Amino acid sequence: MNGVRLLRSSSSHDEGVAIIAVILWTTLTAALAAAIILVTVVETTVSGRHRDGLEALYAADAAIEIAIGELSAVTNWDLVLNGTSRSTLSDGAPVGTRQVADGSIIDLDKLTASVRCGKDVCSDADINAIAADRPWGVNNSRWQLFLNGPLRSLVNLSDNTSRAYVLVWVGDDPSDNDGDPLRDSAATDNPGRGRVVVTAHAYGPSGARRAIQATIVRAGANVRMVTWREVT
Repeated sequence: MNGVRLLRSSSSHDEGVAIIAVILWTTLTAALAAAIILVTVVETTVSGRHRDGLEALYAADAAIEIAIGELSAVTNWDLVLNGTSRSTLSDGAPVGTRQVADGSIIDLDKLTASVRCGKDVCSDADINAIAADRPWGVNNSRWQLFLNGPLRSLVNLSDNTSRAYVLVWVGDDPSDNDGDPLRDSAATDNPGRGRVVVTAHAYGPSGARRAIQATIVRAGANVRMVTWREVT
């Protein structure tokens, strides 16, 4: 009888060990599966955001090119610098709100103020104030929203080609030191004569936003880009 009891006890012990081993193996397998899923989700998210960021960057660059084409047809850039002349491709007045690709809402008035002085609302004093990114005082650019709209509607792209919403502001080149950033200097010896700066923002899916700034120069009937950089 003692032998039978010992055999049954040993068998129960082995079964208990086997159950614990199965539980541990199941837990480990589940943890590994969860880790693989997590890594896959993270990689997919990172890859998607990288793709959306590149789409926004390319959209901002395309918007710059569109704006340059439009500006080349404007004979008097003073009308652009003071906000009188705007691109006919825009989706409406340069005020109010718009919905962008990720469903969020952008406020054109606040964005323009932010470009001008880094605030939601700008006074003349705010625009004239010397800052690290605006060190020219009264010659600081008075950015005017020249072009805005979904990129696909600006260049007649198919609906799936680009989901970005783009905006382009134009301002007097700060090297134009005539003290009037709402007009291009008439003085032939002014280093900023015939030069304007364009800033493009593009808003894409997943909250992607990229911005580019370029300087363009008019030389007779031609307009050419002389500087290009990505900005924050």
